[in-house]
Amino acid sequence: MNRLDLVVYKKINSQGGPYSREFAKELIKSGFVYVNTVKQSKNATSIRDTEVVRVNLVEYLNFREKRRGKLVRESKEKVPLIYQDNNFIFLNKPSGICSHPAGRDKTSILDYFYDIHRIKEFTVKTKNDYGLVHRLDKDTSGAMVLGREIVATTLLSELFSKHQIYKKYVALCMYEPSSCKFAKHIKKCAQHTLGGMLNSCCCVREIEGYFDDGNGKISCKKGELVVSGWIRKKKKHMEFEVTPNVGKGKRAVTILKPLKLFRKEKVILMEVKILTGRTHQIRVVCKYLGIPILGDSKYKNKAALRLKKVLGIEKMMLHSSEIKFLTNLGVDNYKEDVIQSNEYGCFEVRKLANILEYKAIAKLPTYYKALLDLLGDRVDNVG
Repeated sequence: MNRLDLVVYKKINSQGGPYSREFAKELIKSGFVYVNTVKQSKNATSIRDTEVVRVNLVEYLNFREKRRGKLVRESKEKVPLIYQDNNFIFLNKPSGICSHPAGRDKTSILDYFYDIHRIKEFTVKTKNDYGLVHRLDKDTSGAMVLGREIVATTLLSELFSKHQIYKKYVALCMYEPSSCKFAKHIKKCAQHTLGGMLNSCCCVREIEGYFDDGNGKISCKKGELVVSGWIRKKKKHMEFEVTPNVGKGKRAVTILKPLKLFRKEKVILMEVKILTGRTHQIRVVCKYLGIPILGDSKYKNKAALRLKKVLGIEKMMLHSSEIKFLTNLGVDNYKEDVIQSNEYGCFEVRKLANILEYKAIAKLPTYYKALLDLLGDRVDNVG
């Protein structure tokens, strides 16, 4: 006996493919899979070898396209495009939009991508030749990069897997000195004297330059804290935590720098860089440090919930502000540097010998800027 989603996965790939296991699950949940003429909706249903499984793949693709067009019209007016060339597309993802279709959330950042290309149908060709190889959480806004064709998509996948893409975020967090694990170092950060490592056992080392956490050297500048530890999945669905047990989970390295401290409101603005791309990494680490991100409905505490109501926050205050990488792909297409900006962000392409440096900066959402302006009159600068 086999699981239904596995049977469907093998069946649709034998008919053309390639399709992912998630795609097979979505087929089942949407009601386009039958077993012995009975419609199925559960992925884990056990299937005997004697049972007949029928998949209405063409009908599902048509249904998906009609639904996608309707949802896109309802959810957006314009594509939040920062920049595009022959190889890459840079977008400023709005909060509330998924990176990929998932569960009940059928509209995704891929819909913007299809809109740019005027793709009418979700076909095998589009699955192979175009792609989004990284994700932002649904409630996180900010910069994302997509490959326009298979070469660019493959390149981005390799750069992300080798941690060769620079990613920077800004997070507005609750700051309560009694619960913050690095509160005693805030004053030192303001004087630019702290460069340190905070590991999963909460030991801070005041060092500068490089440190080795046993898995390689990591750059550390003054005013920054490096959190190097292990993140594992909790028993609760799609929730993670920092674990003190070395090797129990996945290694995660996060660099944080306090930017502004709103002492009266108990809020701190943090700059965050990640050297690994673990699920919910920034949100998990911020909660672990005692500075949960405001508006985060999953990694929160009671104090953060109270503060959220006081400040009238409706969305998670985590924004992917910058994405940058080097490549020689398309270097012959640029004779000089390109610098431009629009309502969604700023973009630079700099030609360095035979290498291109791409950098996209996503502008803050209106609600994020409004809250910072509201807090701005009572700010203590940090860093």
